[in-house]
Amino acid sequence: MYKRNCPVCNEELVYSSECVLSRALKNNSPCRSCSKKGRTLSDETKKKIGKSNTGKIFSDERKLNISKSKMGHTVSDDTRVKIGKKLKGKTYEEIHGKESAILLKQLRSDTMNRVWNTTRIKLERITKICEICNNEFITTGKERRFCSVECQNKWQGRNKIKFICKICNQEFEWSPSRIKQANPTYCSLYCRDQDEDVKNRLIHYNVLQSRKKGLNKLEREGRKILEELGVVFVEQELIANKFLVDVLIPDKKIIIQWDGDYWHGKKRTNNKLDDRQIKRMNLDKSQDAYMTKCGYKILRFWETDIYKNRKDVYDIIRKAI
Repeated sequence: MYKRNCPVCNEELVYSSECVLSRALKNNSPCRSCSKKGRTLSDETKKKIGKSNTGKIFSDERKLNISKSKMGHTVSDDTRVKIGKKLKGKTYEEIHGKESAILLKQLRSDTMNRVWNTTRIKLERITKICEICNNEFITTGKERRFCSVECQNKWQGRNKIKFICKICNQEFEWSPSRIKQANPTYCSLYCRDQDEDVKNRLIHYNVLQSRKKGLNKLEREGRKILEELGVVFVEQELIANKFLVDVLIPDKKIIIQWDGDYWHGKKRTNNKLDDRQIKRMNLDKSQDAYMTKCGYKILRFWETDIYKNRKDVYDIIRKAI
């Protein structure tokens, strides 16, 4: 505890920390009763009062009154910064003393025990028999019926129907509700994708869907060019059961692709390429490489060339034919 006398009434004042005492000395602040009266003293009288009141001790009542009077006081930001610099790196015990630190620990432990005792629910332990394996087990819940997760899974799958996979010939189980929604032919998606019938069916559906959509504006312009040249061609043809091409000339084994400037990434019209364009360009390269190995010749024409450089398109197709 830090002590100091009031410079006005010479009453002894007690401070909780050195920081508060230093602030009081710096501001030369009187006690609460004197500050209310509005008395002011000169520096010389303050020094005299300070020297004369050294060594005095406050009574317990006076200490309680001082602590109550200081409740609710606010501290400025500057003083908080100063206090933080002085107390930086110090423990609670170093600042407030060993006795106050022990009292704080005891207070915290008492409050935690009180909260734990009030909120803790005492559960009764019950011995029950599992409905699957008939083994005894101890539980705290009355609604628990099984000793383990395995027994619970067996109970949930008691009504499932067994089937054999078409591809791997392994046994698998499906619930009756799932059978109403799908056909239990395959044990997994991997086995389903390995079936050739499914592959051919999906390819057939994709071709039908693309043909139902019809040709876009660019593909219709390309059709006009081929009709003017008098070429026999087929549109939206599936190559090697993998790629659907725009135009196929069967006699010459020539494939023609009408490429849009944006989707196929023409750099002269698009300064920057996004992820979709890069993906589409890589796919075009891989398709061209595969179809050339199959013996096809690939011709690709940009959208701008079809509309603006039509003569060049005519010349390239004539030479290829």
